[in-house]
Amino acid sequence: MAIARWMLVLAMWTTGFLMPVLAAGEATGDDLGGGDVAPDSRIMRQLDGQNLRYQVDRDGEFRLVYQLEGKRTQAAWIQSRTESLGGMEFREIYSIGYRCTGPIPQDIANRLMSRESSARLGAWERVRAGDDSLAAFVVRIPAHAPVDVLLEATGFVLSMADTLEQELTPASDEF
Repeated sequence: MAIARWMLVLAMWTTGFLMPVLAAGEATGDDLGGGDVAPDSRIMRQLDGQNLRYQVDRDGEFRLVYQLEGKRTQAAWIQSRTESLGGMEFREIYSIGYRCTGPIPQDIANRLMSRESSARLGAWERVRAGDDSLAAFVVRIPAHAPVDVLLEATGFVLSMADTLEQELTPASDEF
């Protein structure tokens, strides 16, 4: 099901139906403020080359908010920071699908783990945010990946996270 939704998101992207949006007054690539981590110019060029709107946070992460079907929105983050393994440099792209106070309940954690085998790319990770736990779907791609790979990976994390959010909190559109 998530793969089918990802294909729909990708189809919507390529037809122009899926559009990145930002709320009024949020920063775009043209008005980046000072931060602790400089944004990766490779990502900035790719996003600007596609005329995508985004904002960059103090960690140098690019935040894109997409309008999905049914008036839903979903945010994805592309990290500027990269990591290396051997001779390969890679970066993370992620989207949040669930939030709770304290640890993620066991039944939900088991549900996330069972989905990973069908994901083909990426995995669910727990991220701590104060007293809260977030379930984020994360993919790692080569840091020098072409824009089409960057956008496909972004569409995939959006679909995975929004699917989970709709299942666990159907009345909510938090992320």
